[in-house]
Amino acid sequence: VSYYVNNVLQGYVLEPPYIFPWNTLLYLDDHYSIYVIVRDMSNNLTTVPPVNVIIDNNLQNDVTPPTGSIVSPPAGLTVSGSVDIIISASDNRAMDQVAFSIDGTYIISDDEAPYHYSWDTTLEEEDTEHTISVVLIDLAGNESPLNPISVFVDNDPAGDITPPIVLITNPVAGQDLTGTVSIEVLAEDDFGMDRVEFFINGDSVHTDTSDPFDYIWDTETVTDDMDHIIAVVGFDLDGNATLAPPIAVYVDNFDNIPPTGQIQNPVAGQTVTGTITIEISATDNIGVEHVNLSIDGIPRDTLTTFPYTYEWDTTSETDDEDHVISIIVSDSSDNITYVPPVSVFVNNIIDDITPPVASISNPLSGQTVSGTVSFTVQAVDDFGVDNVEFFIDGESIGTDDTESYQIEWDTTPLENDSQHTLSAYVTDNAGHTTIVQPILVTISN
Repeated sequence: VSYYVNNVLQGYVLEPPYIFPWNTLLYLDDHYSIYVIVRDMSNNLTTVPPVNVIIDNNLQNDVTPPTGSIVSPPAGLTVSGSVDIIISASDNRAMDQVAFSIDGTYIISDDEAPYHYSWDTTLEEEDTEHTISVVLIDLAGNESPLNPISVFVDNDPAGDITPPIVLITNPVAGQDLTGTVSIEVLAEDDFGMDRVEFFINGDSVHTDTSDPFDYIWDTETVTDDMDHIIAVVGFDLDGNATLAPPIAVYVDNFDNIPPTGQIQNPVAGQTVTGTITIEISATDNIGVEHVNLSIDGIPRDTLTTFPYTYEWDTTSETDDEDHVISIIVSDSSDNITYVPPVSVFVNNIIDDITPPVASISNPLSGQTVSGTVSFTVQAVDDFGVDNVEFFIDGESIGTDDTESYQIEWDTTPLENDSQHTLSAYVTDNAGHTTIVQPILVTISN
């Protein structure tokens, strides 16, 4: 039999009775663990479970009580829930245990440092003071009662009449929503939140009891293309409630709003010639996909990019007739809009039967002239003047095709006091000619 003290071999006993003398005077006063290992002739082993003993060779002389203090909680503290009562304790020899009492009633003892007791204050009378008492006991049985302390137990704070702060942080009022949306709420209270209830259009849809307070809302479960009201109510632990300012949001999961459009050029009833630019405005709440352009019901082009324009050669159309420009605007959701058509008159071959109107504006009839004179004709026509030919005494002296129509006439070769007749022919773009009323002038060089 092998004898061990605190895992250290002390000696062997080979024959019965198996008794081993242990001189405790060689050891300090303290706790010790003793165990033995028994070995048979075939070398099989058995370990005998240990026993714990205390060496105290001077018990009769230990009259010094232990010392210590209540470390936590401090006196006068308001406590709730589970509270750790922590004790500091020491002795000149060795501590045995620390005894805990609440309101004079013994509760428990702790014989291992650190000495403490987890006190469930919810089992005590509410809203009143309670006394914690502690007695320190050493191995010699000396006792030291510590100064008791009082604490106030308040597990259900009374008088909480302040409602919580509750605010919808997402989405924001007026926002357009589609698909699944997280409704997020800020909720705070001095003594803690109990729950937040979520409402859509006045109907309760969800209750959340933990922070962060939110609700995942599938907007496809409500009517599309409408405003919907989101409201939340927050409740604190005492039942005080706050209704957050409700917000209105617009649910638009399906684009059923058609685009808009207009033919901006040309305008209805306009007479057009040559190549003109057809200009179109087109808008949509989501986006314009394309604009289909037709003339007289025949598709001409599909316009896909802004600006939506088309160069139309009117000379390829039947002349002297009305022609209808029409467009269809399509958006990215296949909504279409038939824009009111525009009718225009194509007139590339001008039927001008009206001659121009003209008169000699300088010099004046009956005027006496000298030197070089600016012979000027004022001429206008519905479709344009082609040229003006100038005559002196029936003889042509030149033409001008640019407004203002004039030619410089040198009178110095002519005799003084002689009279001369000035006239002009004005021809328009259609070949019509107007003979201007002649005038008579006198030379005086």
